Amino acid sequence: MNRVLLKDHLARAQRHIAEGRRHVECQRQIVDELVRRGDDARRSTALLELFEETLAGHVEERDRLCELAKSS
Repeated sequence: MNRVLLKDHLARAQRHIAEGRRHVECQRQIVDELVRRGDDARRSTALLELFEETLAGHVEERDRLCELAKSS
């Protein structure tokens, strides 16, 4: 992968991580509030787990790209 393209992919991964962290934090607050009120939080918790898994995927991709950058 050429340097410019690699840099672009790394920047995109960083943006996805930042956005994903915001989504996780917001959803975590929603789940906490639902639980605090005694409401059913199952669907919101499932969505939080999906956001966390997606974030982990973005972090893995960023780390993979970082390793590529080191080796090139």
